[in-house]
Order: sequence, then C-alpha cells, then structure tokens
Amino acid sequence: MPTRNLKLILGVMIMVSVAIVIFTGIYQPLIPCKWKDIFRWGSDVDLRIISIVGNRAMSLKRLLNSLNNASYFEDKVVLDIWIDRAKDGKVDMQTLEVANSFQFLHGTKHVHIQPSHAGVYGQWLYTWDVSDHSSEIAVILEDDIEVSPLFYKWLKIVHNKYDNYDNINGYSLHGRCENHALIAPRKKYVDVPKNNTVFLYPAFNTWGFSPHTRHWLHFVNWVTLKSKDTTFKPSVANIEPSIAYEIARSRGTLANNWDFLHLYHAYVHQLFTIFPNIQGDRGFAVHWKEKGLHYPENKDRKSSGDLLLTWSPEIESLPENPLYLDFAGRTINPKNYKWP
Repeated sequence: MPTRNLKLILGVMIMVSVAIVIFTGIYQPLIPCKWKDIFRWGSDVDLRIISIVGNRAMSLKRLLNSLNNASYFEDKVVLDIWIDRAKDGKVDMQTLEVANSFQFLHGTKHVHIQPSHAGVYGQWLYTWDVSDHSSEIAVILEDDIEVSPLFYKWLKIVHNKYDNYDNINGYSLHGRCENHALIAPRKKYVDVPKNNTVFLYPAFNTWGFSPHTRHWLHFVNWVTLKSKDTTFKPSVANIEPSIAYEIARSRGTLANNWDFLHLYHAYVHQLFTIFPNIQGDRGFAVHWKEKGLHYPENKDRKSSGDLLLTWSPEIESLPENPLYLDFAGRTINPKNYKWP
C-alpha cells in the first residue's frame, strides 16, 4: 500500500478514536466542567422527567402510567427514575420491578439506584445534573404524584414565557397554593381571582415542581455550602414552615425539611414560584398523600385535588405582568415589596 494512503488511513483512525474517547466520557476528567456537561447531556433533550422513589411500588406505577398518558408533541423526553435505598441499605424489590418493567412510550427511560440512603434531601437536590446553559426543561415528581395528560403542554408555554424573568424560582404543577402566613383569619389556600391564569407566590410546592435552571443550580450550591455551617439558622417571620423547621431542628430531623431551605433561599434572593390558576382549582398534578415521611396513612384514599383533563384557549393567555402575592396571599408589587 502506498505510504501516502497509509498515512491518510492512520490519520482518520486517530481522529475517530479521539472522537470516541471524548463522547464516551473516557476523556471527561480532562475536560473543563462546562464542556463536559455539553458532551454528557447535549442540547437535544427537551424534557427530563425525574421521578424520585422510595418503597411505594403501586404509587410509582400510578405515576408512570399517568406519564405514559401525557402528550409530548414528539419532543425528546428522558425519564430518570431514582430509587432510594432504606437506611439499612436495602432496595425495595417490588419498586425496582415496577421501574424496570415499565415501558415508557415517549422517550428514553433510565433506572438509577442510589448507592446509599439519600433521603428526600439527596433525592431532590442531587438527581438533576445539568449545566446552567442547558435549555432542557426538568420536572421533579415524587412517587405519589399523578400528572395530567396536559402537564407538559403547560410547562412548555410557561417556561417559554417566563424563563427570562429574573425572579422566577420555578413552576408548580399543583392547582392550589397553600397559605403559609400565620395571620388570622387564615385560609388553607390562597384565593386568587380566576381572571388571572397564573400567579406568583414566595414559596414553591413539592407536588410537581419544574425548577428554573439557573436559580435551581444556585440553590443547590448554596444549600450544599450552608449545610456545612453549624451557625446557619434560617428563619422567616410569621410563616408556618419556619415553625415546622424549628421543630425539626429540635428533633434532629432537619434533612426531612429541606423544602424550607428552598423557601428560605427564595426569601433571601426574592424569588417567586409560578402557579396555575384554573377554574375549580384543577391542576397539572395531584398528590395522593400516601403513607410515608409526611403522612402516616391515607385512610380516605383522596388526592389533593382534581387534574385538568381538558385544555381551553384562555390557559395560554399568560400576562406580561402576572399577579404577585405575599405569604398571606395579598397582592403586592415585587419592586417595592418589603419581605418579612
């Protein structure tokens, strides 16, 4: 074989080998973090569904079935199922069987098993590995959530509308927003006129949450650092979650109240979560209050509300200047609002 042709073939082989090494991740430790993230995730994932799971196999099955019934408009969807271990290191085999046997009809499915007990803290904070320049939408769903077939349609339009707003913490799928303020007379939920298709509230809801990428990454880094500070004692005046956090502190169960740290981060940085506001308080996700960390038993087998099953055009009428509320559900101007 002529020397020139041999050199050409060798050159092509070397370039192909380098490409394989880079894109399979072997070369990743030598690549700066930002580029590593691009190689790992790419830019072609439209929606990443993160299901965080413990030992509730039937709850997980209901959630997964509802995900299969949703519309995704031929977008690229990835379903990540994260199964936690019990404190003794064991994995619930029924739950694992449900996850492994489920056939996701709309994209790629990955089943991850935590290497050790992560708890709700680890499951929520460290299962979305994303770079701040990624355009993918993520939604985090606990295993006792059920979603509307329309949940992704709504997420697409609100992310597209509001992601460039500086004070957006994320998007709640639940149709009701709890009233956190300790002000009498106190209602369980905030009451917002239905001519507002969305509204913003200072706290988020764990019953189906889609984070704003940049602010979520900032929160995860922030709370990771704060967790090492023994003098760190977050508090927000006159709200119920702050009292619950202090009770958890006294009992040594702070890891179960990680959501207050998210609320406090939003409070410090003046961020708000967007909630849907639809007739009948219907939502794009409901919570089944299954027996677990926060509920000893769901005797009446009722969910936290009703799912929205029929789309109407007014849902897409998203205001340029949406309604902002304080912790008590009162209308505020975010530019001159004095946080408690």
